[in-house]
Amino acid sequence: MNQKKLSIVVPIYNVEKYLPRCVDSILSALKDVDSSHYEILLVNDGTPDGSLEISKEFSKKHPNIITIDKKNGGVSDARNFGIERATGQYITFIDSDDYVSNDFGRAFELLGTDDAVDVFQFGYTSVDQDDNVIKSVSHKKDMAVDFTKKKINKQVALVGAVWCKLFKKQIIDDQGLRFTKGLSNGEDLEFTAKFWCHTKKAQLLTINYSMYFCLRVDSNMNTYKFSHFRDHLVPSLTGGYKYADSNNIPKNVEKFVKSFLIAHMYNALTKVVRVTKKEQRKELRVFLRQHKFLLKYPKILSISGKTFWFFTKIFGLKFSIFLLSKIYR
Repeated sequence: MNQKKLSIVVPIYNVEKYLPRCVDSILSALKDVDSSHYEILLVNDGTPDGSLEISKEFSKKHPNIITIDKKNGGVSDARNFGIERATGQYITFIDSDDYVSNDFGRAFELLGTDDAVDVFQFGYTSVDQDDNVIKSVSHKKDMAVDFTKKKINKQVALVGAVWCKLFKKQIIDDQGLRFTKGLSNGEDLEFTAKFWCHTKKAQLLTINYSMYFCLRVDSNMNTYKFSHFRDHLVPSLTGGYKYADSNNIPKNVEKFVKSFLIAHMYNALTKVVRVTKKEQRKELRVFLRQHKFLLKYPKILSISGKTFWFFTKIFGLKFSIFLLSKIYR
């Protein structure tokens, strides 16, 4: 087997409590893998806590763990630093307060089995601080998804996050793909959408188990405050949408990417209306009318997303936002 090298980029900021478990979980999952076949890039983003010292200790013990120290620029900037310094044929991004299961090693074993695969995607489980499961997302079965076919399997659109994917680095380099600096929510969606635009084959992994565990300390409702939705998430969705519009990609891929982004728009909206204050509803309506292209109907909508779309078509935005804010609470 032509074994490929994997680069694992871990942005670091104020995570001294979680960082050791994150790195140890990667080392444990890949304990049977020759260290020359993977590298862990710990990108310190100007953290004021003890995370940098922890990173340096790991680097002393493991030659394939590289500590990169930079001024604070946000998670997107830290990931971009990692991309520019990564030497693997494939690359993934792991949040430093998360961790991987030992099944993560199975994904690594598949690298090199099929050079045509541009991205591997696997399942994940959200847990709280006590490791209680909040939710799990996994594909029904291992499957290959051919982006050259007229219809692209919607299973590949389940997750927009980058931390559950292994990306072919050559595509990132050839297309100059980077995370948009300044975004603190949705930057994954934009990056993933741009990558899909240049994908020919994806491999979906997992049969009833997850390889990645993401820690959610508190409810993520703060992420969906109107200001965050307006200033971060929608700009990222818009960036991905316009990228698909302007890059002369096959029509089937363009349709899939736009549907993928719109589905995430509706998913966010069902949460935004729960926390949007009465005095902000008018601003939300105006904002949504300015982004009508993100309110079309894609077949891959969730049930809650379909409900939102249906209500807006029947009752209009004003009454729908009011009514759904009551239903979704």
